Amino acid sequence: MIDTLGRNIPNLQKALHHYYPNFRFQILNYGYGASNIEYALFRLTHNYSYLNQNFPSLISLKPDIIVVESFAYNNFGNNQEGFDRQRQALEKITSEIQNSSPQTKILLASTIAPNSVFFANGIPGIDYNSFEKIEKTETIKLYLQNLINFAKTNDFPLANAYHPSLTANDGDRSLINPSDNLHPSQRGSDFFCSILAKSIFENQLIPQ
Repeated sequence: MIDTLGRNIPNLQKALHHYYPNFRFQILNYGYGASNIEYALFRLTHNYSYLNQNFPSLISLKPDIIVVESFAYNNFGNNQEGFDRQRQALEKITSEIQNSSPQTKILLASTIAPNSVFFANGIPGIDYNSFEKIEKTETIKLYLQNLINFAKTNDFPLANAYHPSLTANDGDRSLINPSDNLHPSQRGSDFFCSILAKSIFENQLIPQ
């Protein structure tokens, strides 16, 4: 969900310029397709390669802000053990950032909601029936909500794109790429990045 936003996330650059017209930002996209949140913890502290590009561990760069998305679309299944694994990984990630780079500010983010009618239509090799689409999208929603609950319980700043992306309790199709019915469309990318930028501004994560 993050990887597809582009290498330097140009839509976030544009959204941040609205709030900080005199600032220049270096945005690093550390999204990694089809990976779960436990691998995110590894990549936080270890160098790795992705799509023929080498990445230093994120924590070694001492960023001003790290955005941690939910990884809800690459989850551990609809069970309490899976929800606990997500929460425990969030605890480890946020603790590692606080301990290893205390000046880095943390923003948790929930991405856009999936659509249960069209979910994953167009992806080669995937042909979910109606029941499977409902089950998978409901599970994704639970993981999105789990991150939101974690942020609120632990008083972390939150960029919540999940709830505003719902239409009649289902993902707004205009925000979802029609070619795969999974990742954000151009409008969805704008939508998510606008919420990120607004949350950064409202939580005063960048001193002015």
